[in-house]
Amino acid sequence: AQQTQRELEMQVNEALMVIGDISEYPQELIDLYSNQVDSNISYYATMYGMEKADFISTYYGMTEEEYQAELLKIAQETAAQRMIYETIAQLEGITFTQADVDAKGLEIATQYGYESVDAFKAEQGEEVTEGFKEELLAEKVIECVMSFADIRVVDQKELDTSGGIEITTEENGSRKELGFYS
Repeated sequence: AQQTQRELEMQVNEALMVIGDISEYPQELIDLYSNQVDSNISYYATMYGMEKADFISTYYGMTEEEYQAELLKIAQETAAQRMIYETIAQLEGITFTQADVDAKGLEIATQYGYESVDAFKAEQGEEVTEGFKEELLAEKVIECVMSFADIRVVDQKELDTSGGIEITTEENGSRKELGFYS
């Protein structure tokens, strides 16, 4: 089956996360991402007229302790992704302008049904601008990796597993193979 560009991008992203192997995370990123997820959960609990603990138990089947552990795991995964993207961006000289951020903001705001970025920020909070930057960074890094890497989708028969992706890059004349197999 032919993979879509989006599916291929998602596999490249997964490969970068596996390859990155981050073991220490800045506390400010853990706090940022934990708070974002927790705020979303609180918002949905309120929408359903429930206390957060009841919402978590009912919809996720988790105790408060399990929820806190999952929150930490999600925050670490998101922080690792950002750290890997920032490292690649720095190494590859990936930059973007405020106009790029504004365009990404308008794209995201309209996807969510808002007429303008200002309307989106008014309802969602000024911090969404950071989300615009992160989304733009992710797109540019994935685009960069896909442009210089020899990406080969590995067939299930070839691996005797469920398939995956292999990324090979040339650095200073030496080959480096990065693999991710699901």
